[in-house]
Amino acid sequence: AACSASNDLAAPEGQCGADACFSELNLTTLNFTPSPCDHIELGLSIKRRIRIFAFQEIAGSEINIGVDIQLTTLLGGQESYTIQNITAGTPVVTGSSGSVAFSNGDEIEITYLPISSGVHNAQLAINGSNCSTSIVLNGTTKGTSAKSFVLALDRSGSMNQSVATGQRKIDRLVTASEMFLDLLDLEGGSHQFGLVAYNNTTSTYNSALSDLSFVGDAKTNFINAANPGDPIYPMGSTGIGGAIVEAMGLLNGGDPGECSPPNPAFDPSNKVIVLLTDGKENRPPYINPLSSPALSEACIDQATIYTIGFGEPGDLNEMLLQDLPIRSEFDCIPGTGYKHVNTDLMTAADQDDLNEVYAKIFFANFDYSEIVDPTVLVNIADGSEKLLFTANVTTSDKKAIFITYDDPAKKQLYKLKLFTPDGNEVVNGSFGNNLFAKIIEGEGYTLYKVDFKDDSSGSFAGRWDLKIIPNPRLAARLNTARESLQSLRRDSLLVSIGFNSSAVSNLNMELFALSTGGSSGNQSTSGFASYSTPRDKRNIINANQLPGSEILVALKGTESGLPARINEVYSYVQAPDGTMYPLQISKDQNGLYKGKFANTFLTGTYKVFVRATLENSAGEVTTRESTRYVALGKPEAPRQEATCISCVVIKIVVVVVVIVVVVILILILAMRKRSK
Repeated sequence: AACSASNDLAAPEGQCGADACFSELNLTTLNFTPSPCDHIELGLSIKRRIRIFAFQEIAGSEINIGVDIQLTTLLGGQESYTIQNITAGTPVVTGSSGSVAFSNGDEIEITYLPISSGVHNAQLAINGSNCSTSIVLNGTTKGTSAKSFVLALDRSGSMNQSVATGQRKIDRLVTASEMFLDLLDLEGGSHQFGLVAYNNTTSTYNSALSDLSFVGDAKTNFINAANPGDPIYPMGSTGIGGAIVEAMGLLNGGDPGECSPPNPAFDPSNKVIVLLTDGKENRPPYINPLSSPALSEACIDQATIYTIGFGEPGDLNEMLLQDLPIRSEFDCIPGTGYKHVNTDLMTAADQDDLNEVYAKIFFANFDYSEIVDPTVLVNIADGSEKLLFTANVTTSDKKAIFITYDDPAKKQLYKLKLFTPDGNEVVNGSFGNNLFAKIIEGEGYTLYKVDFKDDSSGSFAGRWDLKIIPNPRLAARLNTARESLQSLRRDSLLVSIGFNSSAVSNLNMELFALSTGGSSGNQSTSGFASYSTPRDKRNIINANQLPGSEILVALKGTESGLPARINEVYSYVQAPDGTMYPLQISKDQNGLYKGKFANTFLTGTYKVFVRATLENSAGEVTTRESTRYVALGKPEAPRQEATCISCVVIKIVVVVVVIVVVVILILILAMRKRSK
């Protein structure tokens, strides 16, 4: 029996069979989670498909093998699998409750839907009229493994500078880092965090990692930069290497240099460093060249590192920041690596504002897929309720986080409200049809987490609406004859509102972007074939990318690991000077969407943005968005310490003085001897 297993866009083929009618057995095991990158969480599922054909060469006669396929007990894992004959459209069979009949050439779908954490093994028995064989099914569920995050916060003197919005850089960092901690608190669980503030020295919130119960205290007593003497008030130089050394110390339990090889079960995704800087390193220990054991590849490979350049391109070590995360061997998180926020281009409605960059890092680490992420200016002068944004949730989604961004100085003018598809307002606690929400309000943002697991009716699927409701007293003032519109500043009635919705889902889009690294002839688009394997899910970038190199882009939609239909794609590339160019993406013969961008002659970071409309197996349609960053520039030479001319002069003077003193002492002693 010839058997092909469909794991991805390109299905590897094999033979299944064990005896006279199932000969040449090659497919003995079907792995649903073949690597740590493919771990699955409770509530999600992975699907695989096999197609079975009968040989007709046994003793010159045709053998009828079409009897049944059945799940049998193996380590008690059969309850986490289901089987269905896709060709015949038979009902789904769960666990060991029955069997599925099949005929020659039928396609069989096996779904791994874990009912608990741990390893789930089962046996797929393929029974013919005269013989039988089996395939072992393997799957692993991690559940909610604890993660440790360290935020490295740049508090150098340049962070005191103002950006285009009028705020200081450090103020934007305060808000973004507080929101990241609130997102961790919103997610809950046994995750831990650490905070490192750095300039020419480093300081930490605690000498060890803290659990989530300390989030409020950390926001109040450490993430504070209002006045000189506050823990992260900006001053001094920029010691990026020292910040990483301190962060590795927190992640390794206090010894930053202790980087022994991890055991085979080690998962670097559980140790995360998020480092922001607005300048170039000018204080040892340096990351170029590496000048500390904690900055060696042996150490960096034990953590997932994100670097954020917060400034104008010329002020940053962009190639160095981009290269640092790529030293990590952890390939599982899409988008791992360098991200850039150009303060020179930043506006109140900038979609790449710092808050959203930190949110994207959080979503990547907890397997959330972005649905929408827009920002608009809203005029509330007429006092009427307005629908601002919508997000389509599907039955493939298991939980979602919604974020609203606004101006805290104008919060008294309006309220923002989020509504379910059936019109229920999202509130703290239980609401609607067995839905549960947790809401956290911060300075300029509000976070909503909604869990769908108890809504068996699927009423959560559909359009979720964000509406703005102006303050009724404001509306009354605007509608009275005694007070005209001119009495209020017109710009005070323009409000910048941002909205992000992301879901943990079986329906996902994967986006990849990389440079050809030197010239467009160095790498062809055929290199994207490797992206069908789970191990190549990170944003792979060479350290020596030069301006003029093509940027290659590929994306695909998946539902439970199988290809999902993409109906529409909108994409663009933003150049380092802020110019936006359309990116043409088309579908190839393997179902992979590809594109390339060649106008890359500027040095700096190129932002690749893609929004795709996906359709799940139930016919429900939603959007997925994703962003990647590719920095182009010449590789930076290792730092050479400049010769200190004044230091040399001082050393010579000191030596001369010492010699003169010694000579004088010798002469004095000689004169005393003569006088005696």
